[in-house]
Parts: sequence; C-alpha cells; structure tokens
Amino acid sequence: MAKKDKKKKKYRMVVFDEVSLDEQLNVTVSKTKILFLFISLIITISVLVGVAFVFTPLKYFLPPEANYRMQNDIFNNKILIDSLTKEITSLDNYFNKLNSIMYNTGVEELTDESNTSEQLLTQQEKDSVLQSLLERDELSLANIRTNEDDLSNNFDFVKPIENYIILSEFNSQKKHYGIEFKLSEEQAVKTVLPGAIMFSDSTQKDGYIMQVQHSNNLVSIYRHLNKPLKNVGDKVFAGDKIALSGGKNDEDNFIFEVWQYGIPINPANYIDF
Repeated sequence: MAKKDKKKKKYRMVVFDEVSLDEQLNVTVSKTKILFLFISLIITISVLVGVAFVFTPLKYFLPPEANYRMQNDIFNNKILIDSLTKEITSLDNYFNKLNSIMYNTGVEELTDESNTSEQLLTQQEKDSVLQSLLERDELSLANIRTNEDDLSNNFDFVKPIENYIILSEFNSQKKHYGIEFKLSEEQAVKTVLPGAIMFSDSTQKDGYIMQVQHSNNLVSIYRHLNKPLKNVGDKVFAGDKIALSGGKNDEDNFIFEVWQYGIPINPANYIDF
C-alpha cells in the first residue's frame, strides 16, 4: 500500500507575494506530467529549429551545406571571372587595333608563335599597321570575309562629301584600304552613319583624323582633315558635318575608310560615289 502511494506522489508549486506572503499561484503536478511537459518542450524546440534550418538561410551554415554552397559559388565566380577576362581581352585587342589603324606610325612589335625572336618594324619598313597585325595573326586579306548583304540591309549610308574627284579606289591587294579624293579647301565632311566620335587627333602620317564608332562594330575613318567640328564623345547622326577638309596640296587629299571588326571594307560597295 505504501509503494502504491509512493508511485502516485505529487508535487505542489506555490508562488507567494514577497511582501504580504499571500498565495498567488498554486500548481500541483506529478512526475508523469513533468516528464510529459519536458518531452513536449524538447519536441517543440526541435520542430522549430528544423523548420528554421529548412526554410531559412540558416541551413547554409550547416557544415555539409555550407561546403557545397561555397564550392558552387567558387565555381560560378570562376566562370564569371573567365568570361569577364575574355571580354576585357577582346575589347583591349579591338581598341589596340583601332589605335594602331588610326595612328599608323611608330614601331610595331611583332611576335611569331613559331619563333620566339622579336622583330621590330619601323614606319618606313611597312605599308600599314594593319598589314603587320594580319601577319601576326597569320591571316591574309584573301581570307577576309564580310557579310555584305547584312551591311546593305541594316545600314543606310550617307555620302561623306560632295564635289570631289576620285584619285584612287579601294584596293586591298595594294594595301590601300580606303578611297582617296581630291577636294576643295575646307569642304564639309559628313559622317556616313549615326554614331559617336571616338577619336579626333593629329597624326604624323595622315594629318588630322577623325573616327566615328557605329553599331555592329562598324567604324568610319576620315583622314587628312583640316578643322574638326565635333569633339570626342559627341553623338552624331548620318549626314552631320564633323570636319572641314584639308588644303590644296597632294598630301592633303581626303581619304575615307570603313572598317568592321578590324577588317577594311570597300566603301564603294555601300555608297554610290
């Protein structure tokens, strides 16, 4: 009988007022109830923690998940960095070619992959910087292909000059990558397509040059100018006057060129001179 009473032994928790000592709360519990409440509390906490780790970013702090996510982020970042590096390299090569084409002066350093020796060519030893670039890349003008139909369909070229005499045509075989004109002094020169002025400066060989960047990596170049009417960064529309032509001397003959992706294109294919 004593053992049965001991199993049913209960506990009472009483809360008294600190000043008056009046009873405020009286709770009677048994061992079974305490155990039940304790287990319920543990289950509740476990469920809440599980939900928090499953449906919140806290799961990324777990060692296996954190390691997997870190590896995945490293892999994605590596791909992004590689893509950006290729893009920067491509843009750098593109602008280097444009810069070489514009100035067409100085010493060009060529590197042959099959021969580690370096060869330096001066301006007098080469016809153009473009030829050197093509030799370095083991290309020939005979292998250059451009999508002429695409240019004709997508671009409406405007004639850059009026009242002219054609002195020499485009001839890639003779390394002449533009059309040379005889103009009157200070005749207006207009841009052939909408774009932006990317280069405007004086050079040693070709006098004052202006370059207009158009869409689809198309570039128009105007050589032997006298006075620029636009500044670098200015946006222009087809037919806008960008400069005045040079003087009456032979060395001031106006030269007009069109390039795409660093490749010379015959302007007469798209403009009726």
